[in-house]
Amino acid sequence: MLTAYYMGGAYEVTGSAVKKYYSVAGMMVAVNDGTGLQYLLTDHLGSTVAVTNASGTLTSQQRYPSTSSGRRLPFGAARTIPNSPILVTDFGYTGQRKLDDGMGGIMDYKARFYSPYLNHFTQPDTDVPASQGVQGLNRYAYVSNNPLRYTDPTGHAAYSETEAGCSGGGPACIMDMWSGYDDADHMMAALRNWVRYHKDYSPVTDNKLSDEEKATVSIAMFQAVVEDTPKGASLSDILKNTFSSAALVGIFGIINEGINMSPHDGGGGGYYSHKGFIDNLSGMSDRSLNRTIRSLQQNIDEHMDKIISNPNSTAVSHWQKEIRTWSEQLALAVGEAARRGIR
Repeated sequence: MLTAYYMGGAYEVTGSAVKKYYSVAGMMVAVNDGTGLQYLLTDHLGSTVAVTNASGTLTSQQRYPSTSSGRRLPFGAARTIPNSPILVTDFGYTGQRKLDDGMGGIMDYKARFYSPYLNHFTQPDTDVPASQGVQGLNRYAYVSNNPLRYTDPTGHAAYSETEAGCSGGGPACIMDMWSGYDDADHMMAALRNWVRYHKDYSPVTDNKLSDEEKATVSIAMFQAVVEDTPKGASLSDILKNTFSSAALVGIFGIINEGINMSPHDGGGGGYYSHKGFIDNLSGMSDRSLNRTIRSLQQNIDEHMDKIISNPNSTAVSHWQKEIRTWSEQLALAVGEAARRGIR
């Protein structure tokens, strides 16, 4: 039996085999398993349907939904095109990871496991989203039994490009949908998934949001970039290349404003916990600011190495929290640098 280690969907080690995944704007586009770069092609749900080599030659493919023995299989059971199964990656239906064919194709949907052959989750949802109506009362159901339209990135809630069924759509809708739950983590996960699909969106100009809500969405945008950054890459450089200087300045400004106007300063995590850091940023010299950016990047890299080297340590969850905190602070520091015109 081999033990597999997964690092944020960007790096995995199974025995002596290493795979590296590459993402662009939050979308996984390629993998290198040591034999060379291979490109992943997806359908409208984000399912991996084909693989090409570096020269663009099609090497393998599969389909969802598919037809087998006269039956439609819209819930993720894959039909492999003869003589060309996709073997280079476990990421398949809606971009989620298949764990084991021997377990009936069980897939990891983060919060719980899903079976494309049973057409439902194997554990009940811990949330009952009010926005899904009567369908939401079936806590084992997959995406309200509408798999041709929706995906479920977190294992907790059906999601579509248009956020159909939620008045208005977009981040305002998502925050309204989660307003009845004391669960900021799942709300932020839903926001991160939404901004990944809407690369041109800017909370700065979203008049449906309050200043505090704009700050929340801005942090979600930065978090999405952090999660999609491959190990060894410079997060500060990726932030600069992902957002224009104007966008960085605008986002930094509304995060700062959201903190200053909030009655919850200093508590609750998220951007509330960074007020002191932002206050310090404004007083830093340009040289100190650049040194802070380099130091935060180094801290993140060192803790990532700790997790890879000691995956069974009891300190892993603590290291992960520190990485998240430093990543958010790095995003804020890069925003301040952009405000000053430092690139």
